[in-house]
Amino acid sequence: MKLLHSSAARMAALGGICWLMPAVAAAQSASPRVPQVGSDRAASEAFSDIVVTARRREEALQNVPVSITAITPEQLREKAVNDPYDLTMSVPGLNVRVGGATRETPDYFIRGQGNTFSGNPGVLVYFNEVPLGSLNPNLQSAAANLMIFDMASVQVLKGPQGTLFGKSSTGGAVLFSPQKPKDEFGGYLDVQVGNYNLREFQGAVDIPIIEGKIAVRFAFDIARRDGFTVSQSTGQKLDQKHRETFRLGINLTPTEWLESYFMLQQFEADEASVGGVFTDFNPNFALFNTTPGVGVGYFAVAGLCASISAPTAVPGCIATRTGRIADLVAELKAEQARLAAGGSKRRNLTSRRDYQNFKTQQITNTTSVNIGEVPVIGDVTFKNIGSMFRVLENNVIREFGTNSKNHGVVINQYDLIGMPQEISVSDQAQKSPFHRNFTEEFQVLGDIDGKHSWILGYFLAQASNNNVGMPPIFQTFNNALTVPLDSLNFIFPTTTTYSKRKEMGYYGQFTADLSDLMLDGLHLTAGYRLTKDSTYQVFRNFTPSPTGLQPGTISSIQDFREKASSYTFTLDYKANNDLLVYVTTRKGFKPGGVNGTAASAGIPGVRPTFDPETLKDVEGGVKWDWLLGGVRGRINLAAYQSWYSNVQRAETIALPVSLGGGVTTQTNNIAEAKIGGVELEGNFQFSRHLSAFINYAYTDARYTKYPGCTTNTLGVCTPNIQTPYVGVPKHQISFGGRYVLPVDESIGEIAISTNIYYQSRTLFDDSVLQDPKQLGFQSGYAMADARLDWNKIGGSPLDLAFFIRNITDHTHYVGYGNTLTSLGASQATYNEPRTYGLQLRMQFN
Repeated sequence: MKLLHSSAARMAALGGICWLMPAVAAAQSASPRVPQVGSDRAASEAFSDIVVTARRREEALQNVPVSITAITPEQLREKAVNDPYDLTMSVPGLNVRVGGATRETPDYFIRGQGNTFSGNPGVLVYFNEVPLGSLNPNLQSAAANLMIFDMASVQVLKGPQGTLFGKSSTGGAVLFSPQKPKDEFGGYLDVQVGNYNLREFQGAVDIPIIEGKIAVRFAFDIARRDGFTVSQSTGQKLDQKHRETFRLGINLTPTEWLESYFMLQQFEADEASVGGVFTDFNPNFALFNTTPGVGVGYFAVAGLCASISAPTAVPGCIATRTGRIADLVAELKAEQARLAAGGSKRRNLTSRRDYQNFKTQQITNTTSVNIGEVPVIGDVTFKNIGSMFRVLENNVIREFGTNSKNHGVVINQYDLIGMPQEISVSDQAQKSPFHRNFTEEFQVLGDIDGKHSWILGYFLAQASNNNVGMPPIFQTFNNALTVPLDSLNFIFPTTTTYSKRKEMGYYGQFTADLSDLMLDGLHLTAGYRLTKDSTYQVFRNFTPSPTGLQPGTISSIQDFREKASSYTFTLDYKANNDLLVYVTTRKGFKPGGVNGTAASAGIPGVRPTFDPETLKDVEGGVKWDWLLGGVRGRINLAAYQSWYSNVQRAETIALPVSLGGGVTTQTNNIAEAKIGGVELEGNFQFSRHLSAFINYAYTDARYTKYPGCTTNTLGVCTPNIQTPYVGVPKHQISFGGRYVLPVDESIGEIAISTNIYYQSRTLFDDSVLQDPKQLGFQSGYAMADARLDWNKIGGSPLDLAFFIRNITDHTHYVGYGNTLTSLGASQATYNEPRTYGLQLRMQFN
């Protein structure tokens, strides 16, 4: 009876905290053991029992039968991991590319899974135990911005994680865990300066309000850096950094059985947009041919002029507008010639000054209540994880970077005001309040005698919007086809006036120790999840006006619902404290969706919706710590085979003559693929002063079914089954070391560290079969970083470092846009150039 009363009181406490916000609390963030001081620090970092949360509870890395790369705070600093793109050099099997034509929306690729063909992501990103981003697609770019600083750990989980992490995790999950408040006063201040006018200020402070009961941590990062891609036409320096993030964490531990951690984070960016650079020109693009009486471009202009001009004005109209197209073509050819002659890839062409503005706020809460021992089911803890997210600014003007003639200019979250119409930021389109974007996850966790464990959970994510959305404003062909000339227009004739997206998940997983039944150290894990999705959208026709877009009659309503399952079965054997062997099989999925061709329902072959993709895998692995001849080592090895079915790809459908003939496109589940590979992580401690690491990943990905063919710009139709796999280098290897100079401890610790990375040929172009040159392939390349640290200078709390990244100043793709068949040109986004600078850090307590 006492247990029941105690449990009821603790549940009431949990309910009271949950009342404060619609979503509250859960598992503590992963955090590594505090590293040792001195020349043994590297050994501690490499071989300590790093705590991870891959199974939604805290466990030692070497005891978890999952392929995981866990990066500690010191490793993040030494390897200069400041944003998601930097993770590629530290995580075997991970590739990160630019998504949505902007660096602010990174696409993560793991084991052949990522965001391709404008579909859903294949790798889920969590921040502070909450899935990052919003179900509202208009807000995802604002939500995905992430400055990596003041982290407790970064964990990369590989293979399907759908059972415990939900949909869109067929490739894996990336978990960012910020530092929690500590129960003692302390913190740090960090300043970086470098080339490209880099200035970055970072810091954190812990303040215990009531010892053992209330602790607060405030952290910030303010970054400024000039852009490294320069527009030849406007002089603007694109790819700029002008952003800041502030975090406030409050940790409440009023009793031994109750903990509640609140965190508020604000991110803001006001900077020049990404600098896309021209790569190729399509001379056969139909609208570029303005030859009188022959070219498609000429006839398009002539028909337009005949419909809008008096007969006597038609010749002048045609001359003006075809001249616009000719000027555009001439400039594209000139840019092609400049680059062919060895011109800089750090230069491009733009038609205006391009900017991106983001301001977001997120509140998360993690609350856990331990109700103690319960007969049969063990020691039980209730956890609630919740978040609310709002957008205060989210507007972007960006260009494909191929010309200065208003061709490929994208303007998002702007309205058109006045006559003639001018762009104006639309608050109703860019803003979204807290109550419209939230997640809620409730877990019940049990531990039976320290041998068996289990978890039951419920997850809810919801995003809604009842404001008028703004279709993109898209300028093309030097405004030659606009009416009147040089007017701005929305790209679509309809817009959303209401939308609601909802995801619900129900899951459970248990791990049983079979030592007493079969073999000492043998464990069985099994888990299952059911996910339900729904999307409801109302589309209306609209009319532009001097006061802005005016919605009219309903054009269509989309009501889409689906459900899919995920599972996990794992058998692992802990032979001794240093050796773990495991085998696992899992299933994950990417959600389906609604086709834009839904209005054509009833036409043979046309589907209004498409189904989820499914990925099943088998993985075997070994985690081994060893000591041989005075050398300490850690080898983590995993091999896997995945089967990818119901893959969503675009297909062409012929329309009947009764509807005018021609073709339409739709997304359909038409492809299948097979992906296999090996991943290795090795760490070695040769002496107190010398340590080294090596990471390697081999990935073999190919389609086994992909019907149809794709016609390229020369008219050749290549079978789709020959499509190379996107975002997957066959080989990735990184290696490096750290050497601590044997100097007197009173001087401090002086260390040199290096990191060398190589990846083989990689495809960045989703539409590579349209390009006969296949320029979307990035050839294999190597990069090197180095760092010199002087820690605890003369016994003081000061650390000084010199860093240099991309030593050889190598240039390679991080994104690619193939618009050869839609706009007549293609463009690429390139990596950061060589950067170097000084970093000064002061720690205090």
